[in-house]
Amino acid sequence: MRRYRTVLCAILLVLAQCAAARPQTYYDPHLEKKLTKKRQKAERKAMKLRNKYQDQALKGSEIPKSERMRIKEERKREKRRLKEQQKNERRDLKIRNQQIKEINRNIENLP
Repeated sequence: MRRYRTVLCAILLVLAQCAAARPQTYYDPHLEKKLTKKRQKAERKAMKLRNKYQDQALKGSEIPKSERMRIKEERKREKRRLKEQQKNERRDLKIRNQQIKEINRNIENLP
């Protein structure tokens, strides 16, 4: 029985050291904001390139003016939709960060 306890304690010590050696992951609001901004910038850049290549394809083609106007309006709608979506994402991120700060404040103030 004594040997069993000694082996068990040794195993628990090794596991505790392994758990302590692992870095603690935590939520970093600044990092998430930075990543969100980078991703949104990449989305805007991709849309800009897509529109550029679409313009180049339309220049040489024989498309009626009404069709060109429809494509132009569709692009405007897509741009507005992307802008609104990104604005909502930023607002949601800000609200989530505020909620996390409030929760952390409440936890610190516990007796």
